[in-house]
Amino acid sequence: DIKVLRRAEDVARAAARQQALLQALWPLLAPGGRLVYATCTTLREENQQQIGRFLQAAPAVAPAASEPRTARQILPGETNMDGFYYACVNRVE
Repeated sequence: DIKVLRRAEDVARAAARQQALLQALWPLLAPGGRLVYATCTTLREENQQQIGRFLQAAPAVAPAASEPRTARQILPGETNMDGFYYACVNRVE
């Protein structure tokens, strides 16, 4: 039903809420800690663009480069899953 019920303004509202959550939670993460950002969507505005903005704006943040894959977009049908995205970032200070 999301294909029928979702409106364009819903995406912008969800992205704004996600950004607010990232900004509020980041200061609570201990130095050396890892944040995992995950969504159940395939939309770039809520996924790659969102984490990209966060990486540019947040202090002491770095992609979790020690991991073989620090971000991944899973498309609907891939390994029998719905759309899903995750990104791991580390606090470096």
